This record gives sequence, structure tokens and C-alpha cells, in this order.
Amino acid sequence: MSESDIKRPPVITEQPKGDVVRRNDPYTLNCAAQDAKSISWYHNGEPITDILRDPSSHRILLPSGSLFFLRVATTKKANDAGVYWCVAQNSAGSVRSDNATIEVAAIDDEFLETPRPAINVIAGQALTLPCRPPRGTPEPEVTWLKNGQAVLNDGRVYTTDSGELTFLVTKAEDSAAYACQASNAAGTKISAPAEVTVMDPPSFVIAPKNRTVTTGTTLSLPCQVSGFPTPKVDWLRLDGKIPLGRASVSSENTLQLTQVSASDSGMYACVAESEAGSIRAEVHVDVLALPFFNERPGDHVLEEGSSRALPCSMDGDPIPILMWRLPGEDPNDILLPGHQKGKLKVKEDGSLILEDAKLSQSGLYTCLGTNSGGGVSARSKILVVESFPPPIVGVGPQDQTISNGDHITLPCEPASEAAEASVSWWFRPAAHLPQHEIVEDLGRGVSLSVNHALTIRNTNRSNNGIYTCRVAASTGNAEATAVVRFEENPLPRNRLEKMLPAPPSKPRVRVINDTTVRLAWQPNSSQIGKKDPVTYMVEYWRHGWSEWRIAASYVDTEYVLISDLASNFTYTFLVRSVTGGGQSFPSPWSNPTRLEFLTSNVMSTRGRYQADRRFDKPTVALLRATASSSRSVLLTWQGLDEENQENGVLVYGLSYETPEDGSEKKPSSVRVATVLGSSSSSHLIRNLEPYTHYTFFLVPFWRNVEGAPTNSLSLMTPEDIPSAAPQSVVLSKRSSTEALVTWEEVDSDHVPGRLLGYAVVASCNGTVEDHNVTTHWLELKNLTPGCLLTARVAAMTSTGIGPFSAPSLLKLEDPPSFANEGPAVKQDTVTPPHHMWLLYVLIPLLVLIIVGLVLYFKGYVRCQKSPDRYSHSDKCRDHSICSSHCHVNMYGEHHKTWSAMDTPRLQPSACLLRHNHYVNDYAEPNNLMPSDGSQVEAYTTTALMAPTSPHHELPGPGQWTAFIPPPPSCPPPPIGQYSGSEGTTCSSSHSSSDSYHRGFQNRQPMRVESCSDAGPAYSSGSCGGYKRPCDEASEHTYEAYNNQRPSHEAYTETHNLVAGCPDSHRSVMHYSPTSSNASSQRGRNTNDNHHHPPFKPDLPESIPLRKSPVDDSFPTFSSLHAGPKSLHRSDQRL
Repeated sequence: MSESDIKRPPVITEQPKGDVVRRNDPYTLNCAAQDAKSISWYHNGEPITDILRDPSSHRILLPSGSLFFLRVATTKKANDAGVYWCVAQNSAGSVRSDNATIEVAAIDDEFLETPRPAINVIAGQALTLPCRPPRGTPEPEVTWLKNGQAVLNDGRVYTTDSGELTFLVTKAEDSAAYACQASNAAGTKISAPAEVTVMDPPSFVIAPKNRTVTTGTTLSLPCQVSGFPTPKVDWLRLDGKIPLGRASVSSENTLQLTQVSASDSGMYACVAESEAGSIRAEVHVDVLALPFFNERPGDHVLEEGSSRALPCSMDGDPIPILMWRLPGEDPNDILLPGHQKGKLKVKEDGSLILEDAKLSQSGLYTCLGTNSGGGVSARSKILVVESFPPPIVGVGPQDQTISNGDHITLPCEPASEAAEASVSWWFRPAAHLPQHEIVEDLGRGVSLSVNHALTIRNTNRSNNGIYTCRVAASTGNAEATAVVRFEENPLPRNRLEKMLPAPPSKPRVRVINDTTVRLAWQPNSSQIGKKDPVTYMVEYWRHGWSEWRIAASYVDTEYVLISDLASNFTYTFLVRSVTGGGQSFPSPWSNPTRLEFLTSNVMSTRGRYQADRRFDKPTVALLRATASSSRSVLLTWQGLDEENQENGVLVYGLSYETPEDGSEKKPSSVRVATVLGSSSSSHLIRNLEPYTHYTFFLVPFWRNVEGAPTNSLSLMTPEDIPSAAPQSVVLSKRSSTEALVTWEEVDSDHVPGRLLGYAVVASCNGTVEDHNVTTHWLELKNLTPGCLLTARVAAMTSTGIGPFSAPSLLKLEDPPSFANEGPAVKQDTVTPPHHMWLLYVLIPLLVLIIVGLVLYFKGYVRCQKSPDRYSHSDKCRDHSICSSHCHVNMYGEHHKTWSAMDTPRLQPSACLLRHNHYVNDYAEPNNLMPSDGSQVEAYTTTALMAPTSPHHELPGPGQWTAFIPPPPSCPPPPIGQYSGSEGTTCSSSHSSSDSYHRGFQNRQPMRVESCSDAGPAYSSGSCGGYKRPCDEASEHTYEAYNNQRPSHEAYTETHNLVAGCPDSHRSVMHYSPTSSNASSQRGRNTNDNHHHPPFKPDLPESIPLRKSPVDDSFPTFSSLHAGPKSLHRSDQRL
């Protein structure tokens, strides 16, 4: 297009846009225009010279009109920052573009404000790091770096608009090097880093706790703390000195005290300090002295009938509880100090007295002691035997040959462990001669040594004879005999005496069964290494034997089995060593062993030894005893040694009683429970006494071996309500308005708690008053004169009130009358009790009844005045059996209809109410049928039936009976409808569509004839349900009625002919129980052009039958005769 053709100025099509440009960077300002011949640029109002005009210029004007900067300069000579615009020109004019501002980005090197190089903050505190960036264009954007990484904003750590880094709550992970970074188009500047150290204040990882330990053990008090920097931990004792020789602190700051004693009890404190703060934990250490025995009982063998005292005394801090566990499998066999069981009793010092010991009292007696620090036990094995073994001659005399002038010694060493024995010597010159006792006669050279040996010096012929060593003891006798022969010229012989062997050790007896035992012993050390072969001879004794007998001989081992023993006997054994030199002195007697039948639960000797070692140290610790109610306590314990798996524990509970003299409480009774299983760790003890002091401890057991008792815990069970009522409650009259109530105080045995007082309930003519008193009497004042006063009393504790006593009665006197003296004096009258709740119930009920009656009468009046009603006879007001589409029931509900009850229970022998009966004697129905053909709601009501009268007389008052049919199981289907002549749709009770049919299949509609000539039984006063002879010939069958619908005029005319029935639009059909085709009429529609024949005055009216709950067949109709014509309307009453 030529310039001459241009008729309008150019148009800017692309406006230049300003920006922030880095220095020395190339940049382009765009500008484009339509129909422009030339484009020029201006900078701050001055034309721009491009490189074409000035080679030194760094600006180039592009052919498109844009201005290109080779580099953006900010020197004094050339500063490209400023405002630019372009101008487009042609022959028609010029146009200017918008301004575009170019800013040259710049940033200073120095920050205006930065955080301190090192910052310490306690965890949980807030922290703010300031940052004011360097000056720059544009304004630099501030970000924060954490160890070189950008800090992300969250709810706890964020950067404010002013550039500060804020920590709402500092945490340990916030410790790092933080730097402030300022950035814009000119570059990025980073401040010097600030080291932030978040210090974690000291806190306990494992804090020390109060400890209770026993003497002699090692106490460990842990105190593990955490924090940054690492806290310093110190242990202090607040009430004494820490024993340096027995105290040490581990690397984990745990204080350990070895061999603690009672002096170590006190307060200890663990203190941890650091720059972030300090913490302190104080604990109390209670060192308990374990019970220890001052005197322990030992094992004893008692002869039947004898007595023995088993000592047992102990001490500890606190003082331990001592008791004796009697032998047997019943853990309840416990004796406390001061208690007795048969001939067994425990003295106050703890010793057990066995009087007149019996064989059955043999067993293991255990003395138990326990306190809060632990428990100990000592066992005493008691064996009661019939008798003790008799003595035995250990080394007896040997046969010898003597001559004149010889010296002989006859030894006699008795062995008697059961009783002290005496030794005597006897001499008999010959077997047929009598013997006499030898007495010491030094003149004749006869002497008796201390060891009972007989020595004779200067022997001669008179010393020839039989010598007997006789040993006597209370347990029996024993003797040994030697023959001494005299020879004049004896042959020379070797008089070297042989050494007797040494006796072995005491044999140990292990019962194999009830007839076999195993004996084991150790040889005498003096016999070890000698070349002479040694054998052993075993002797034994049992009750009934007068001497010891040989059980086994020539035994070359140190053990032997002795079998064929008698069961239920006690045996004692001894062993002799036998060599070529003779027999040794007997070994110590074995412990008496009674052979009895062993059950599977009885443990062997080795097993008992292992069990004793297992329970040699505590295996269970009782942790807590908590009262769960006034009669139950929950015990909790734990095992101390995982290797010891006991079969269970025995739970002992000791109850205390307060002596009458007010001295210290002592245990009065013991109860024991068995808890089986090593995994059990708790047990609930029930049936305890309320408000009673109890002490509990455990005894672990393994089979029939019981261990040492655990530590004990004591508590008081909570209170409970009194269990008995006060007795002898007496009401005494003080005056006509005052009375006094007295009673006996409740025995303390029936008050499980602290008796707070008594609750008294007094009633005077129904006016009840409650009183709480602390005395056992109460004055009642301001009573109503002449009232019947009753009073009941109950004791109460903090838990509640106990049972009340039987009521005590008192009749107060009436006030004196002053009728003859001046004006009458007004007397107070006794106001009967007011039951306000009756008013609250009766008043609303009365209001509802009144409202219901008002609604009922309004509905009745409105129904009578309704223009849509069919014409009614003035003589009929029987709304209970006459159906109308405009009926309104007492609830104001519309569109429901009546249904007659046609069930097997409803027979024609009783008529429904007629118009001349009281209509308010029966319930208003609630079953009006809707006119739109919807389903009818099922309804059950009470119909009053008239009693049968052969003369059809009206029943008198009170002769009505109630008939209550059963409710239907489901709602009835909708009843058919028809349209009235005036266009009003009304419910028709005789419609055949959607009606009931089940249960009426055997009923057939009967034709109705004129019944004017019928007998008395079929007159108008009879029940319509009877079949009359004239019905058979009637042309008005049910089918005809269904197929015909009379016009409104015909209906009205017919209605007026019917005496006493205002609702004559109902069906006049009857049914016969023998017919079965009634259901065939179901579903037929009425025919409007069929004329209904005229009705006679005494024809009965009929009502639709109600559906049977079990029958859905189409219903037929039951006729009810109209009332007597002679009745006037005035006889009808509501």
C-alpha cells in the first residue's frame, strides 16, 4: 500500500513491557504497529540514538520496530534504566505506545542484620533468628538455609514476612548451622552461618524408686538420665553418710550398697545438672532385718507316751510372726502362739510342746517365721516309736585258760544310745550251780575298771567257772558269757593279744519300699590301707524283739539291701567291722526307720534332699495385697528364680483380734488356700471379714516339700454395713406431742467398722421423718396429737445403714376438749398423707376424658347435620350398627367404616345393640372406611351383646355382656365402592369387590320374603342372624343385590319403609351356614339400571361382616332386625 493510500494513523499492535534486567545482560523492548512507516524510541523523554546513527551506541533498532540492547548498562555515561516508549508514524499521523520501565537489578554485599554466630536454646522454648537482607533492586527475597539446605516452612518452623526464621517450639533436631540467603535478579547473597544448639534439659530415663530390702543383701539404686549436653550425676544421702567402703557408683550412675544393714535405712537423692537445667529424685530406703532364729528345733525320736518341747525362737525387724506347721497333708494344720490342738500347744515364746506323744504324731514339724522383709523356716523331724532298742554288748569277754598266779581281764563295753545302761558281773562255778554277782574285792585281787572290764589277779582253781557280763537299761537287757578254765600245767602258748577292728560310720537308711531298705556306710579311716580283709556284719532291731538280731554277715561292700522286713514297723540298724582279730565295736545306730506303704506323692530321700536345696533360698516374692471389697483381697506375686518351677503356692492369711485389755493385736486364726501351677501370679481371697486386720504370705511347694515363707503384707479390709438391727426399741409417751425412742446399742461383733450412729425413721399418720443420732435414744417433738406413731432404728457405718429394727408402735392421746367453756377452741387436725403423684395422674386423665367427650358430641352433632347423609328415620339412632360414610368417631377420625364381627364366637343368640339401647355403653369404633377405595385399617372393639329373650323384650340395665373378638392378624383389604345418585362417593358395606371371602365359603345368601306373618321367633325384635322360613322364597338374593344398585330416590323410599333403621342402604341379605357359593359373587359390579324392589317395614337391616383373622373369603351379611316400632325416639339416649 502506498503512502498516499494511507488514510488513518498507525495502530500499536504490541506494547513494550518493562522488566527488571540484570546489568550487562542483553534485552529487547518489543514494539509493533500496523500501517506504520517508521517507529522511533524515547528514553526518559529523549530520542534514542541507535547503533546505525552512533556506532558507539549499544542499542539497535530492529526492522520490526523493537529496541535491542546489546547489554544493559548502568554506567555514568550510559544508564539504561528508565522509562521507554515507542512512537509509530505514517502520513496520516503518529501514535505513542505505553510506557515501559526498565529497572537494572542490583544487590549490595552487606546484610543489614544477621543472627549471632552461636545461639543456645533449651528444647521446648521459642527461637527467632533475625535477618535483614542487603539493599537491592528489586527487593531481595529472603530464604533460610539449614546446613546448606533450604528450610521448609511448616507449622512449627517458618519464615516471617520480615525475613526472620521463627521456631515456635525448638527440638533437639533443630541443632544446626543456619544462614540467611537474599536473592534477586542481580544475584544471591548468603550471611555468615549461625550455630544453633538446642539443649535438652536433663530427664530421667530410669529414675530411682523407694526400695525395701533385707539385711545382708545388695541394694541397687539406678539413676539413668539423658540430656544435651550430658548432665553430671551425683548421689547424696540426706540424713546421714554413705558408707564409702560398701558404696560404689557404676558408669550408668547406679548406686550400689553391699551387705546392707539397718543403718543404711534413710533418704537418698540423685541430682543431675547441666547448662540446660537440673533435676532431682529423692527415694527412701528401708532396710528390713530378716527373721533369724535364736534357737532352732532339732530332730527327735520319742517313745510313745513321752513328752518333748521343741524350741523355736526368732527375732527380726519388724518382729516376725511365728507359727508351727504340723505334719500331714492338710496345710490348715497351723498352730499360733498361745493356741492348742489336742496334746499339742505352742507357748508364747514359740516352743511347741508335745505331750503324751502318739505314733500318729510322727512327722515333720516346721517352725515358720515371716515379716515384711522375708521369711524363714526350720524343720524338726519327730518319730514316735513304741519303744527304744535294748542295749547291746559291744565288746564282750572271751573264753580263757588260766593257771595259778595268772592275771586275766574280761572286757564288757555296752552300747546303749536310747537309755543309760549299767553293767554287772556274775559268776557261776558250774552250769548246774547258782550264780552270784561279783563285787570288787581288791584283797582278793578282783577289780572293776571304769570301762566295766573285770580284772582278776593271782588266779587259782577257785577262779574256774562261767563269767557273765550283764547290761541293764530301761529299754532292755543284754549279756555276754565267757568260760574260764583252770589247768595245773598248761601248755606254753602265745599270749599276744590281737587288735580288734575299728567300727564303721553310722549307716544311712533309704527306704526302697515297705519291706526293703538300703543301708550304706563308710569304713573307719583307721582300717584304710591295712592288709587284713574286712567284712561287715549288719544287725537290726524292731519293736517286740528283746535282743538285736543279725540281718546280714560277711558283707564285703559298704552297702547292702535288707529285704523281707515287716511293714508298719520301725527298724534300727547297726554295722560291725569283722577281721581276723574279731568283731569291732558297733557303729552308731541308724535313725529309726518306719516302713509304711509309699504313695506316689511321697518323695524319696534323694528327692527330698534336692527339694530342700531348691527351697533353700527364696523363690517367690509377694508384691501387692489389694482389698477389692470388704470381703475379698487380691494378692499378686512373682517368681524370683526361673529355674525353680514349683508346683504351686500355699496362700496363708492371718486375721487379728484386739484383746479386751487393749494390748497389741495378735493373730487369732489362720486360713490357707492352695494355688496350683507355677504360672499363676495372683489369687483372690474371698469370704474375709470386713474391717479386719489381715496378714498374708506365701509358701511355695514342690510335691510334698514346702519351702520357706515369703515376705508378708498386711492390710485392713474396708468397712461394711452393720449386720444386725438394734434390739429393744421402745416408744415412750412424753406428752400428746412428744415421745421418746430408746434402744439397746448394737453389739460390736455386728458392726464391721466404726459405728457412726443410728438412723431413726419415725412416722406419725403417714408423715415420715428421718433422724441421725449418735446416742441410743431420741426425743420426738411437735407430733400430731392422737396419731399412731411408729419408729424403726438401724445402725450405720461409713459404708451405709444396716437393717432396721421391727417397728415400735405408740398411740398418742387426743387433746382435751373445751366445748363447755366459752367459745370453741380450734384444734389441730391430723392431715392425711398427701400423695401428690395421684394428682399428677388423675388431673391429666380427667382432662383427656372431658376433651374426648366434647369431641365425640361435636362429631355426633356434625354427623346429624351433614347434608351428604342419606335420610334416616327419626326412630333409629343406632350408630353402632348403622354404617354411614360421614360417621365421625370420638377421636375425630374420618373415612372409616364399621364391620360386623362374624366369627364362630358371634352367634345369633345375642343381638347387637339396637337403637333403643344406650349408645354410650360401648366403645366408639375407629374403623370408618375411606371413600377413595383405599385399604381399611383393621380395628378391634368391644361389642355389647343383648341376652337371648324368647319374647324379645328389651334387656334391663346391667344385662349387657362384653364380647371381645380377637384382633385380626393383618389389615383387611379395601372394600368396594359405589357412587351415590348425587355424585357423592360413599363406602358400601355390601360391595363385592376387594372384600373378604375366606372363612365364609359355606355361607349362602338367602332370599328375603315378607316376614309379616312370621311367628314370634322371627319378629322384628329377634336377632337377624337366624334363618327364617320366609327367606327361602325371597327374590332378593345376594346375587341380585350385588347386581342392582337402587337410585337415591328408591333408596330413600325404601329406607323410609324400614322401621327403626336409618341406614337402610345396607344389604338386606342373610346368609345360611350350609351354603358354599357365596364366594362366587366376588368381584361383580352393581348395576345402576336395576330397580331395587320395595322393602317391608320389618325387614332386617344388615351390616358388613368383619374379616376373620384366619379367613380371606368374601363375607356375606348378617341380618339384625330393627327395634320395636312402638319405641319412640325419646327412648333413645346417649
